[in-house]
Amino acid sequence: MKKLVMVAAIAASTFGAVSTVSAQESEHTMSANVSMVTDYRFRGVSQTDGELALQGGFDYGHSSGLYAGVWNSSIDFQPFFGLDAGGLETDVYLGYAGEASGISYDVGLLQYLYTGAEKTDNLDTLELYGSVGAYGFTLGGAYSLSKDYFGFTDADGSTYAYLNYDYSITDDLGLALHYGTTSVEGPGNGDADYDDYSIGLTYAYSGFDLGLTYVDTDIKPKGKNNTDGVLVFSVGKTF
Repeated sequence: MKKLVMVAAIAASTFGAVSTVSAQESEHTMSANVSMVTDYRFRGVSQTDGELALQGGFDYGHSSGLYAGVWNSSIDFQPFFGLDAGGLETDVYLGYAGEASGISYDVGLLQYLYTGAEKTDNLDTLELYGSVGAYGFTLGGAYSLSKDYFGFTDADGSTYAYLNYDYSITDDLGLALHYGTTSVEGPGNGDADYDDYSIGLTYAYSGFDLGLTYVDTDIKPKGKNNTDGVLVFSVGKTF
């Protein structure tokens, strides 16, 4: 997805942009990105049953701060979630980002679509997201606008909040810390609340973005390959 942590900067899939035309010559920028991860974790939970995922997307940006994009990832929920959604996740987003007095901000809408999912799986989800950042910290969150929330029914108003910290050790090497908390609304959904956290290193090498991140949750009991702590390797490139 361009999941929130990605939009904000982790997933190591928070993608930079290389314009096809010099920024000094155009108000518009376009970029594409591709990546591979050994386990696609979204808010701490595997979307691929602990297996590899291929991902990619396209981004458009305007000098005013407006941006839009689409991002895709291979997924496989079936073994753990009992959902018929193996195949493709597509995220479509529109937002506005800027900076004022040294504080960055970002707000937008993000639609998660799951190709091949049964209607009864209730997976497609629309979120309003926002974040502010300064001194390496990013505080953000998302609010569900759709009736259903990633498979939970009658769960509109569910929320996700997170705090990230990114630190540049050298020009090429970075440290990324993350903590997030999920709150699922609706009758009988309270037991689905949980926290997730990660710590990772990022490294820029010969035009590629490399990442090594430990991801875990406080979900109990743990689900094999899906909620256990795991070390995830990623490699990506932006064009």
